[in-house]
Amino acid sequence: MSTYDKKVEYYMSLPYTYEIIKEEDGSYFIKVKELKGCMSVGDTVEEAYEMIRDAMKDWFYAALESEVEIPLPETITKEKEFSGKVLLRMPKTLHKTLALNAKKEGVSLNAYLVHLLSINTTLKQLDDKLEKIIKNKPGDYHIHVGLKQKEDFKPSLSWGDDILFNQYTKINEAMYVTKKN
Repeated sequence: MSTYDKKVEYYMSLPYTYEIIKEEDGSYFIKVKELKGCMSVGDTVEEAYEMIRDAMKDWFYAALESEVEIPLPETITKEKEFSGKVLLRMPKTLHKTLALNAKKEGVSLNAYLVHLLSINTTLKQLDDKLEKIIKNKPGDYHIHVGLKQKEDFKPSLSWGDDILFNQYTKINEAMYVTKKN
């Protein structure tokens, strides 16, 4: 069993968009709109569908092994598909701690949770970006990551080119990487 089996199973369960074209010779060309280069051919629509499902599995395994970002189906990525509401269950003690922290900050619990989730998401993006930079350019690096209030944040041109702004919080995150001499 491959380490990617669960991830491939997840992606295979998503509602990707199939485009099917009947060719002049009577065969059926099929491709997955969101997955560049994922295509197949079958003698019948059913066979073409079976073939594309196999091709998708191969595509997902190759993408995961190559660490290529896998696009989600258009139906999932369209903003109108997301209501902005999430039901969240947590331990009572965590709920209490978060509520008290929100009160200290003078914001609602909902606003505080959005703030925390946004910061964590941005830090994850920074971590992924950093890992990709270092993987693609081996060597010794100085790594600088900063979290500052937006009002105080004035990026310097000498910082480098990897600066990420978070639109959902009062925090700006910046990361830059410089190679050691």
